Amino acid sequence: AIPQILKGNEVPAWGILPPGLAPEVGQQVSKYKIDNKISKWNGPSEIEVAFYAKDIHTPVMEWLQSEWQKNLGVKVKLRKMEGKTYWSLLQSDPPQIFLSGSTAAYAHPYSFLSEFLSESHANFGRFKSKKYDELAIRISQLNQGRVRAGLNQEAQKILLKEHCAIIPLYFRQTAALISQNWKDFWINPMTYTYLKNLKKY
Repeated sequence: AIPQILKGNEVPAWGILPPGLAPEVGQQVSKYKIDNKISKWNGPSEIEVAFYAKDIHTPVMEWLQSEWQKNLGVKVKLRKMEGKTYWSLLQSDPPQIFLSGSTAAYAHPYSFLSEFLSESHANFGRFKSKKYDELAIRISQLNQGRVRAGLNQEAQKILLKEHCAIIPLYFRQTAALISQNWKDFWINPMTYTYLKNLKKY
């Protein structure tokens, strides 16, 4: 539903690693089946979800609010905040549930995984797992090409399923306007452009 709401070719996220950094994700998406039947909800009947003011966030959060009410019977209060105040609050006293995003600093799974280390300054949700920390550090010591899919999946299983620390929503796409006079223009998942092979028709 999110790509239809935002209309920007967003890709639904089945994990925290985008297909460009974890090729196995792209292979699994087409086979992934969603089980939207939850037999029992043990959480509170009302929750508050905070997000920062940005045009694209409001329709997504209103959709989440509707889905949680419809599927779980949970009433969601949305708390929209100004950006500077919002990020300051995440550092000092993070809300019960809040919206956040991430952009990789370099092309390696660890760039995303490191944000959820116990001592990471970006770990606003205060997630802690010794097992996860050890696994993420192990992944960091391998070249991207040598990081086995199983290691990525194990780390995400701890974060997403065993602890339910985060709920991935979507990956943004990179858009570029290219003249038809050029060919062999290439842009990688980090949005770095490569002009070495660029040719003019």
